[in-house]
Amino acid sequence: MAKGTNKVVYKPDSQSTDEFMVIIEDAAALKKWKAGETSIPLTEIVDSFDVLHSGQGSQGILGRPSNQELDSVFGTHNQDEVVEMILKKGALQGGDAPEKTASKNDSHCAEAEDSRSQKALTAVVATAVDERTLLSHDQIHCIKLAVPPAICLDS
Repeated sequence: MAKGTNKVVYKPDSQSTDEFMVIIEDAAALKKWKAGETSIPLTEIVDSFDVLHSGQGSQGILGRPSNQELDSVFGTHNQDEVVEMILKKGALQGGDAPEKTASKNDSHCAEAEDSRSQKALTAVVATAVDERTLLSHDQIHCIKLAVPPAICLDS
């Protein structure tokens, strides 16, 4: 089955706009793990151990929560423990792409899927904002290169 983009989203309170999420690599493995197959390593389930946070629900800007935020919500700021809690308590969102019925060029399909994944990742990175400086990561990169953002971002 082709992979889709999946995430597990945990809301600490049903009335809260806070959302904590983890990007999932293998939704089928997650379902087995939640059903009790704890022998499946989390590294096969999650894309990375990065926890993302939005204070404005699914429409908000994603960023990394502070250790203080993680401590107050999860009782720890240990990323591995927080990821495990999100997987246990959160809801799977997204979906698997429909199963392929026939393909004459699987390598081309894999390249196209990689290209779509790269474009999605590029879009997330381009719109991500550093919570401390409120600058985009592109603007921060320009500043580190000592290039005026107007020039750097136009290229």
